[in-house]
Amino acid sequence: ILCGALGFAIVLCSVGLQVLLQSAIPETFRSRVLGLWTAVNVAGPGIGGALVGAVAQWRGLQVVTVTSGILCTLFVILAMPRVARLVLED
Repeated sequence: ILCGALGFAIVLCSVGLQVLLQSAIPETFRSRVLGLWTAVNVAGPGIGGALVGAVAQWRGLQVVTVTSGILCTLFVILAMPRVARLVLED
């Protein structure tokens, strides 16, 4: 059940991000940006998993988990004003 809910949340966020990207990017750059977006979505999890795994073996899983949580939280806090401006412009 948890995996199903997580999958649904990922799909929901992905659709919202695609709509935001397509509405915020000028048409002349849209294919380039979406190509880069796809490349990051395909390669990013694998590269990130390898890096987190290597750091976890070096420093320990608890350090990596806490650091990842802090970095994700900071990223969201820093990105929210920009995302809000993009959404409110439309």
